[in-house]
Amino acid sequence: MPTIKVTHQFPYPADQVYRLAKEVERFPQFMEDLDKVEVLERDASGPTLTRWSGRVQIASLTRELVWTERDRWDDGELTCSFEMEQGDLKSYRGVWRFRSHDGACLSELEVNFELGIPMLGPLVEQLVADRLRENLTQLMKALESLCQAELG
Repeated sequence: MPTIKVTHQFPYPADQVYRLAKEVERFPQFMEDLDKVEVLERDASGPTLTRWSGRVQIASLTRELVWTERDRWDDGELTCSFEMEQGDLKSYRGVWRFRSHDGACLSELEVNFELGIPMLGPLVEQLVADRLRENLTQLMKALESLCQAELG
């Protein structure tokens, strides 16, 4: 199962970046390939159920992806662990961490995924991993745009 890690430094306090990251439904405003994030359930104690829909392009193939994931936000640790409950991949899970670093926020997003299509093999899996890395980087940049809009 491939693992993708993306890190990003934000020039804002970690708790404020984390607070805005929880507003996942705002990400499509800042992400070209993400059409919609819908919050289906939000619990004050942390768990959130969300439905994501977007497009992924690999070479000349564009495909719509839709998935539902359970996000477990831990306000004390400034982390979010997430796992796909239903969707187009065999599995998709990970953790998003927010840490104070020199007065700023260092964020790390780690994702494990499995396509579940054995005939496609490692080459296609690598293409998907590369595209997923690009999308996670876009997600970090989208969060930075949201921080700039909200925090100045």
